[in-house]
Amino acid sequence: MHAIGVELRIDPNKFRAIDWGDGDISRFRDTEFPLMDLGFKYSGKKFNSTYEYRKFSGSLYGQNYINSFFYVRYRIGGELLRHPGE
Repeated sequence: MHAIGVELRIDPNKFRAIDWGDGDISRFRDTEFPLMDLGFKYSGKKFNSTYEYRKFSGSLYGQNYINSFFYVRYRIGGELLRHPGE
């Protein structure tokens, strides 16, 4: 199966960094916004593929500390698969 696709990650968080003076830079998030992934994949007869389809995908995910004992990780997303003629 031959296919081509593209993915995009959107990160609205702000970051800060520490330069340790030896060439190492540590980077950490200053905000706790969720990240978003968007994707598109196409497989068709133009690529000599057996199956022809279009796949759209998206997800929203993140992590937050509620307090020192509770750490919450979450992910929500979905995929839509389209065949020609539908």
